[in-house]
Amino acid sequence: MIDIESVSLKLFNEKDCSLNSTDNLRMYDSFYYGVNCDKNNVTTKIGIRCTVTGLNLLLMGARGVSGLHDSCYLIDEDNILICVSDNIFSINITDLSVNWVIQGDLVTCFQIKKWKIYI
Repeated sequence: MIDIESVSLKLFNEKDCSLNSTDNLRMYDSFYYGVNCDKNNVTTKIGIRCTVTGLNLLLMGARGVSGLHDSCYLIDEDNILICVSDNIFSINITDLSVNWVIQGDLVTCFQIKKWKIYI
């Protein structure tokens, strides 16, 4: 688990979570799959919970395995960008809606960094 107090979010590695099961440790209201995700072969599941609103969602990817660590996500204004398998999801922090999702690598995305370009 990663606790991001500055934006009231908790991230969970949900490798043992099964969709539609009542035996999961945590339940999720929303589910999002990555680009070209094989829904029968999901390899990475990352849960996001807002500790203030109670909103939650589960992000899933099927190409390569990724996990939670300090550089697998990035807070950018009102959004969190997070690596899930071979995808990068952009999630609005206020309502946990998906802004966009892209396939960032052919195998898996391990980390994301913010770069400043000076012209």
